[in-house]
Amino acid sequence: QRQSTWGSAALAAQGSILFVMLYFQPDTLRKEKPVMREIVDRHFADNWVISYYMGFTVDLTVAWQHFPAASAMISGTVTMENVAYHQERMRKNLGKLNTSIAGYLREGVLVEQFVLDHIHSQLL
Repeated sequence: QRQSTWGSAALAAQGSILFVMLYFQPDTLRKEKPVMREIVDRHFADNWVISYYMGFTVDLTVAWQHFPAASAMISGTVTMENVAYHQERMRKNLGKLNTSIAGYLREGVLVEQFVLDHIHSQLL
C-alpha cells in the first residue's frame, strides 16, 4: 500500500469521479471485493475523506458502511498502522515543503508574470 510521494492525491480527481460512478454500480460496492480492493489501493490508500463536487466532502468509511465489499476494503486501509505511517510521512514532507516555498513567499515574487512563466511547474 505504499505509494509515491504524491500518493493518491495525484489521482484525486479520478477518485472523486469514481466515487460518484460507483453508486451507479451498487453491486460492485456490495459484492466485488477484488475490484474494490484495487480501487481503494489505487485511489484511496491515503485519502479517506475526499472532495467530490464543488467543495462537498465525504468520509468513505461512513459513506460505504452499508456496502459490505467497499466497507471491508476501506476499513482494511484505515488502520492505525497505515494512518500512523502516512501521518509520519506527511509530517516529514511538511518541513521540506516549508523550506522549498519560503523563497516564493516574499514580497514581489508571486507576481502575474512569474505565475504565467511557471504555471506547469510542480509548485503551481
